[in-house]
Amino acid sequence: MPETTNQSKFLINLLKKGSTIVGGFLYLVISTRYLGPSLRGEYMYLVNTVSLLTTILIFGISSIIPYHARNKFQKVSVDEFYSISITQLIISLFLAILFLMFGSQKGAIILIMTAVAVFSTQINNISLITDFTGNAIAYITSAIINVVLIIIASLIAQPSLYAVIIIWIIKNTIIAAILLRRANISLVKPNIKWIKLYGSSALPMITIMLVDLNYRIGVLLMKPLGISDYQIGIYTIGVTIAQYTWIISDIFKDVLLNENSNSRNLSLTNRYLRLSFSIISALLLLLAIVGNWLFPLLFGTDFSKSYAITLSIIIAVPFMSHTKLLSTLFQAENKWIIYFKIMTVSTLLNIALCLSLTKSLGVYAISIATGTSYLISGILSTLYYARTYDQFFFSLFIVNKGDLLIGRDLFRNLYSKATH
Repeated sequence: MPETTNQSKFLINLLKKGSTIVGGFLYLVISTRYLGPSLRGEYMYLVNTVSLLTTILIFGISSIIPYHARNKFQKVSVDEFYSISITQLIISLFLAILFLMFGSQKGAIILIMTAVAVFSTQINNISLITDFTGNAIAYITSAIINVVLIIIASLIAQPSLYAVIIIWIIKNTIIAAILLRRANISLVKPNIKWIKLYGSSALPMITIMLVDLNYRIGVLLMKPLGISDYQIGIYTIGVTIAQYTWIISDIFKDVLLNENSNSRNLSLTNRYLRLSFSIISALLLLLAIVGNWLFPLLFGTDFSKSYAITLSIIIAVPFMSHTKLLSTLFQAENKWIIYFKIMTVSTLLNIALCLSLTKSLGVYAISIATGTSYLISGILSTLYYARTYDQFFFSLFIVNKGDLLIGRDLFRNLYSKATH
């Protein structure tokens, strides 16, 4: 695709992710002060459980969309993917209602959140390829509403787990609703193609589950390992800060997913790898300098311990960003077995380090294990990419003069559009 098209997509995504970072950070600060360490720990444990269930119940369907997009949806239409997503939502909500009637309230809440998350994720992944601008509009809108709702909750309500759960559901529902409204959908009845799709998505499902498990296994292991909700709350600040630094790589990832779903673009991939690594590294250096006094100021004195935990996690985030960006190529070119092997090694290492170090290092063991797994994942992904596509490994990390010149022209273009 022409470079101007790439620039337009990048600028759209920059606006989307910028609003997500600002809105998300405001939400993090306000919700953390609103909930306190223990309630936040309980909430984050719940959200991480929902996230893992979501990855499983998506069945890998959304992950094979880039491959079918590369083939112009000749075998399976876009409407088939929309129809599968809506069918899954109806079935999941029905099961949640049954669970609410005959099971536990907490179990029903988890099922409802999971149903909403599965649907929102499916629709989001379709729109990244078919409606890039609409995807940005949905996320910007949801980010604004998310902040407004948590401000209202913190002003009028006592600290409540249910309040933040309701806000979470509203945010994800808004994303799906906006994208569905923009889509021109012709619903398709269940057919034999769906069975074939579920069969072909087994490996993607397991791989994405490993990716999500690698992000969240530390939190999920904490309670079984005897770590309290209070300490989980302290730890999850570090995890959340890491997630916001990943948004930097997501600015590039979403564009690459859209691009690689149409055709392979190695020069753009290389440039985005360097830019993502360099920008995140610079931000981490800044955080290392100012974080020691910034954390208590933003989150309260209870969260001052989060600074050291955060550093031990995010020091390897620049490497993990390579895995995220290169995954777009793996998905588009149906190289799931490579992605699966990399994430298997990384996740098993994460679990092994958590189990072996927690007794002696406590919550710090979880952060060290997580950071180490990110590092290994990034290095393995980049080594495979460099070897397979004949790229120089060490040229994929630090920006060069050409990247800076393109970046300068990009932001000049952005400034020109904003002032005219």
